[in-house]
Amino acid sequence: MGAVGAAAIFDRLPVETVRMYFELDGTFPNHPADPLIEANRRDVVERVRAEEADLGIAWDGDADRCFFVDDTGAYVPGDSSPRCSVRLSPGASPARRSSTTFGPRGPSPTGSAPPAGLLSYHISVDYDEWHFNVRPSNTEALLRLNLEAGSRGDMERRRDEVLGVIRS
Repeated sequence: MGAVGAAAIFDRLPVETVRMYFELDGTFPNHPADPLIEANRRDVVERVRAEEADLGIAWDGDADRCFFVDDTGAYVPGDSSPRCSVRLSPGASPARRSSTTFGPRGPSPTGSAPPAGLLSYHISVDYDEWHFNVRPSNTEALLRLNLEAGSRGDMERRRDEVLGVIRS
């Protein structure tokens, strides 16, 4: 699915793209669509190096997450796919993006998995001024929290409140 959004976005930006696996095929003939697995990133790493590209982007199967490979072929864990893809693209700002954009990195942080009982819940709550959704990840043993509020301060207060309940 990443190809659909990527084409719509990057075709309108002043960037040169080299596309890989843009043909939609739910059987995933090239490799599983999980960039968290190192073996599934090998093709994009090799292509970035071969093309001497500034950036490589790999989306997961439903394109709600993306992961990056910098100009040296190093893996950079990623957040929201369309927004991050545009912000990190060389043509989205005058600054050239490269390994220096991302700064020093170590191994991805890992934590303990949430209790098994929580992984079966999908919770959505709507209030007049804010809302949130908690759901299990499709690819990792963790919960995802999506929360929106009218201001950053309110969002942070509500986020901390919801996380307190989840962690208790």
